[in-house]
Amino acid sequence: MRRDIPVSIVNIGTPQKGLARAREVFRREGVRGLLFKLLGEIFYRRLMLFERPTFERVRKAPLQQSLSFSNLAEDEIEEYCRFCPDTSAAEVKRRLAEGQLCFVLRLKGEIVHGVWATTGRAYVDYLSSEFNLRQDVAYIYDSFSSPEYRGRGLPLIRFRCMLPRLRAMGCRRVIAAIFPENKGGIRPPLKAGYRYYGTIGYIGVGKWRRYFCRVKKAYDRSLIYLGTSQNAS
Repeated sequence: MRRDIPVSIVNIGTPQKGLARAREVFRREGVRGLLFKLLGEIFYRRLMLFERPTFERVRKAPLQQSLSFSNLAEDEIEEYCRFCPDTSAAEVKRRLAEGQLCFVLRLKGEIVHGVWATTGRAYVDYLSSEFNLRQDVAYIYDSFSSPEYRGRGLPLIRFRCMLPRLRAMGCRRVIAAIFPENKGGIRPPLKAGYRYYGTIGYIGVGKWRRYFCRVKKAYDRSLIYLGTSQNAS
């Protein structure tokens, strides 16, 4: 999984940069991708939800001898920020203080892949809103790999190492939100056994927004929901 926050086209700096970004989106994602990014800047945003039980077996992805897996510690915040410069030290510190977990893979001691997991509540940056989670669900987000190590199956290796720790915490399912046009971001969770679960998003402008969480009929209980009720509409 890659980051689920699409880059803004409108608020990207100069008009020239905005046009350059629009051309890049059109080249990579076509007319549909460009259209939904423009709609997202105006009044409509949505993300696809994927879920997976933690007790199901994971496709074989052994931890390579040169790799190590661990939870990020407080004294490793600066190291993480060097690995992922888009995330500030203050933000990492806040997440850890809230009890969120950051799972990392290291190659010869250097962080090459990381992902965050939270329970109870999940704040989705792209939707600018916080959502509630069922008690036994972990929300997985902000997956990131060093550019030079992408395409080497690191998310699957990390996922295989991560599940036992989440099960030990009482999490029976994991859930992730991904931008629908991000085809590259959808492939890794599918390889890890995730299944399409529903769609979450909003329609509106500014503070006048109507949020929605549409879940497939095959699921009798909501894993992520709006407000205080665990029955998402």
